Amino acid sequence: MPRTVCGYSVQGVEPGTVMAGTYVRLSLPEVPEDAAGAVCDRVSAYLLGQAPPLVALALHKHECKMSVVNMAVKKHTGYQEPVANKEALTIVTGVRTFSARPVLSTNEYNMDKFKLEKFMHEGRTYVMSVFAPIAYPPLPVLVVKKVRQGFEPAYSCGPLTGQIPCR
Repeated sequence: MPRTVCGYSVQGVEPGTVMAGTYVRLSLPEVPEDAAGAVCDRVSAYLLGQAPPLVALALHKHECKMSVVNMAVKKHTGYQEPVANKEALTIVTGVRTFSARPVLSTNEYNMDKFKLEKFMHEGRTYVMSVFAPIAYPPLPVLVVKKVRQGFEPAYSCGPLTGQIPCR
C-alpha cells in the first residue's frame, strides 16, 4: 500500500514531521469495520473519562536498532528493599517497556573510568547501563521490579542520558 505524507515543510525539520501540539487527522483507507469500530469506541471512552487517550506515534530512523543505553537513576526514598547490581527489572522509557538486568555504576563527571556498584543506596545518583532499543534524550525512565503477582511500586526514576557504548 503506498504511503502518502501531506503537510507543510518546516525549515530544519524532516518533511512530513508534525510539530508537538498540532491537530492531526489520520486517513486510513480500507480499514476493516470491526477495527474502525474499536477505535471509535476507544475515543468515545476517552472523551467520557473511562479510558486513556489513543496515541499514534512513529519511531525515529535509528530507534529500531539496539545499543547500550545509559540512564541516570536515583533510588526512591520510600523504597526500603536492597537493589542489587544485575537484578532483573522492568524499565519503562516513554512508550516502551522491556525487561533487563542493568549494570549499576557511579555517576562521576569529568572522569573516563566509572566504579561498578554492588547495590543502589538512597540519595545517590547511579547510571544504569542496559542493552536496549535506542532512544533519544530527554526521555523519562521509570524502573520497577516484577514480583509474582504484578509489580512492586516504582523504586527509581530519572532521565535517559543517551547511548555511550564505551562507558
